[in-house]
Amino acid sequence: MAAKRGNLPEPGPSGIKKSYSSVAKGKSAIIIQPKDTTQAVQTTKSDLLQYVDPVSENLHISGVKSIRNGNMLVGCSSDDDSRKLRQIAVEKLADKYEIKEVSSFHPRVRIAGMTCKLSEGDIIKSIRAQNKEAFTEHSQCKVVEIKPIKKRNDIYQAVINLDMDTYNKVLSVCGGKLFVGYDVCDVFDAIDIKKCFNCSGFSHYSKECKSKKFHCPRCSENHLVKNCKATSLKCINCMKSNNERNTEFDVAHAAWDSRCPYYLLSHSTLLMSC
Repeated sequence: MAAKRGNLPEPGPSGIKKSYSSVAKGKSAIIIQPKDTTQAVQTTKSDLLQYVDPVSENLHISGVKSIRNGNMLVGCSSDDDSRKLRQIAVEKLADKYEIKEVSSFHPRVRIAGMTCKLSEGDIIKSIRAQNKEAFTEHSQCKVVEIKPIKKRNDIYQAVINLDMDTYNKVLSVCGGKLFVGYDVCDVFDAIDIKKCFNCSGFSHYSKECKSKKFHCPRCSENHLVKNCKATSLKCINCMKSNNERNTEFDVAHAAWDSRCPYYLLSHSTLLMSC
């Protein structure tokens, strides 16, 4: 049976591939993982198109990304479409593939500096009402944890899950500050990924780093960030990924930019392993 293209999206301008985060962020996605780890991704794609026709099944696909070891990430326009795709794929492809659902990507921030211990509902109500440059009626936010800061039992912090748009606005437009009642609170990225201040990589700390060189997180050169005088940004992690994995990530940003493609990929991979 010939593979049907259906309503799979066309590649981006000039053949630019979709990034992992652009496929998965904000919505559920499905990982199609062949049991044969040596399988080419083209075989995975052919099998998927042969047995799961998005047109006849009325599936709305928002993005497709090829991953190493023959894996494919398929993003859907809604959680219902994602669940339907997973169900059909399991029925048709379970003998050769493992089908995994990737939960919606909701980054996490830590809000510190509240002088009163508020309830989850009061915190959400306050940040929505008092920080309208970042929060809209469509913003998604959920309190994960409320507790005192380490050195002060009378000062509180809250960890909150946000949607990607709100997350980026909080860290950029709001300058890392949010009003909560009469407190001006500091906001920090709370994605649980180890960061190395030596090589600017992830998944380990400086004391565990095996690199013999510093890599500046701003420009990727071999010096400490405090000594950086570069006028343009270049991400060392995205550069390495492009060279070693044939990705096509934009490198014009700092290594720890919240929108860094490799950074988001690291977080998404962490979610899949949970």
